[in-house]
Amino acid sequence: MIEVHYLDSSKEALLGQDHSAKNRVIVTFSERNRVQTCHNEQPDCSACRWKERRKRRPLDEADERDVRLSSEERELPPSNLVHTIFSKIIQGLMS
Repeated sequence: MIEVHYLDSSKEALLGQDHSAKNRVIVTFSERNRVQTCHNEQPDCSACRWKERRKRRPLDEADERDVRLSSEERELPPSNLVHTIFSKIIQGLMS
């Protein structure tokens, strides 16, 4: 179950707490990617076999939502990239 902390239906984004996984979760709704969940964690991206897919989807979300990213931000590991993108959309994500 996800406890909702922030919901903005106009931005199609939700920030909540996933008590079973014991971390924050971002849930997004978009035409291109449908419903996506991003758990706010710091995995070892170098060992992930889905690294490119985990990076492509947030970049698609940023493009679809007109979130501008610098070339340096586009090179961030997936978890940092997700945090960077959605901190521009969801208030309170930086904390």
